Amino acid sequence: EEEEEEVGEEEADDFIWQWKKGKSWVTFSDEDIETLEKMWKMVDGEGSFTATLDSEGASIPFNTNLKSMMQTNMSTNKRRRVQRIVRPPPRATWQFLTDDDEWEDYEEEDADILEGSHETCAELRTKVFSFNKGYNSVYLIRFDEMTQKNMDSGTVRKLRRIPPGEEPPAL
Repeated sequence: EEEEEEVGEEEADDFIWQWKKGKSWVTFSDEDIETLEKMWKMVDGEGSFTATLDSEGASIPFNTNLKSMMQTNMSTNKRRRVQRIVRPPPRATWQFLTDDDEWEDYEEEDADILEGSHETCAELRTKVFSFNKGYNSVYLIRFDEMTQKNMDSGTVRKLRRIPPGEEPPAL
């Protein structure tokens, strides 16, 4: 017998909660997301609820209004915008081999460039890596060889892509 899957049934793992800090969104801790999801379900996604959340190391009661998607710190009365969004799919990790023979992660914006190019290009020439700001060097990425070459200095580094959800291979 085949098991029927509930259509439209959302798992708590499908969503993340974030709060607005300046112009950026900060993702709540996994523990706080679990608490917020539990409360969300208790009130059927309507109205408001109060839950104790971690706030920079302290446990603080926050009231969350689901209509305005505003959260009020019950100790200070300070308010902040919150959002509940679909959890983004896991991402591949891009790394390069340092001079010390250790693998180091690329910055997210650089990993996005590599991820967007690796399936469609055999090689990529670019100046737009975050670590290249102010230097303007051309980098040649050879996806068939998995290397990064600084065309000014001639320095070649190995790079690797770790698929989403996988552990990096041992050195």
